[in-house]
Amino acid sequence: MRVTKYFILVFSLVIIINCTKENEVNPEKVIEEERNEEIETIEEPETVVYFTYNATELSDQERWIIIHDVNGNLLDYRREKLEGSMEFSIDIDSVPEKINVTKLAYNNPEEGNIEDHRVLTYTDIDVKSVWDDNNFFITGNLIGTFDFKIENINGYEWYTISTLYNTLRPGDYSTEVIDGKTTLNLYNIPLYENLEYFINIRGVNGRTKYFKINPENEGIYIQDFSNFLEFDDYIGINLPENLFYFLQSGGIDSDQSNSYWGSGQPFVEIFGYGEQVPEIGFLDGYANYKFGLNISFLDYSYSYYQIGDKVSEISIPSKPAFTLINEDVYHLEFSSDLNPLTKKTNYVSEVQSEGVRLNTSWDIYSTGSKTQELGSLPIELLERFPNINMDDLNLSYIVLYTEGFEQQQFFIDQTSKIRNGNHISESFRFDDF
Repeated sequence: MRVTKYFILVFSLVIIINCTKENEVNPEKVIEEERNEEIETIEEPETVVYFTYNATELSDQERWIIIHDVNGNLLDYRREKLEGSMEFSIDIDSVPEKINVTKLAYNNPEEGNIEDHRVLTYTDIDVKSVWDDNNFFITGNLIGTFDFKIENINGYEWYTISTLYNTLRPGDYSTEVIDGKTTLNLYNIPLYENLEYFINIRGVNGRTKYFKINPENEGIYIQDFSNFLEFDDYIGINLPENLFYFLQSGGIDSDQSNSYWGSGQPFVEIFGYGEQVPEIGFLDGYANYKFGLNISFLDYSYSYYQIGDKVSEISIPSKPAFTLINEDVYHLEFSSDLNPLTKKTNYVSEVQSEGVRLNTSWDIYSTGSKTQELGSLPIELLERFPNINMDDLNLSYIVLYTEGFEQQQFFIDQTSKIRNGNHISESFRFDDF
């Protein structure tokens, strides 16, 4: 009987001990479970793409994109490798209002006698902007060369050759005068497949005549000057006394608003100097027209470009007031009676070192008269390119754009080639500091 009691007591104790062990808390297990729960509750910070850079070709040996905020604080930088779009992201709570975007291009030709560092910056750019760094230059399918001879020119002064894509320069030319008449020989003109050419001859009276030709094969083409035609309209441009001027006109078949100066057929190209009234020619039948003027004076120059209707008259403004206060690249300041929408500054450094020419240039597009606040290049890039000279740059020139686009649309127009409506650009350049 007593044995039975002891057995029951021992059995009960075993059960109690086992139950206690099952309910016992394992500290290590609890800590691990809490850690897992903590990891699960931590959320990844939300990021947004605040800038995108696209390039369809890489003509430079190296290209870097650097981004600062408008106060000059470095946000990010990366090398372009043509592996798709370069998207720059940032914490959604840290997105700046505006950014400064810089492209650094490096080239060192195989000859090894030059190192070229080109820096390009746009300031005050909207977040989520896109830079499409494309090459839109088109020439056509080159299949050879041809020569062109014009006989019996009366009062020859100059010539131009153009296609739908650009103005061409032959490899060489010669003239001969017989009985007061000039014969002009143009050699090695690039021959593009299925392109129409304008051959323009400007006489000493300032009037330009044209002839159209569609050469199909290499060889020599001969034409008498009496077969050249006058343009439908001639507009006289009154030019004050100057050191140099350059005038252009042309037509654009398309009425699309996204037209550029490089689009369309060039008509007339004139350059010279002094007080004159040169005539610019236009042909009827084009949807839009383009006109360009650049005129240089002693210590400044003036430019005017227009795409839209034919120009009827141009009034060249008098010299504006301009005083440079601080030419430092990081804190440029000036005063002027102009009210620029945006501006371009150009800084350069050229150094010879052990037979190698070290070139550094920095173009900066910044808002109006605002002092440009720029950030320094990352230390890694300064170490990677030890011959880049950012400490001894000299101000070369300043361009103030008084008519045209505000800074953001100017950036889009320059980079992504997107334009709305016809376009007028007026600017003053100062380079006598």
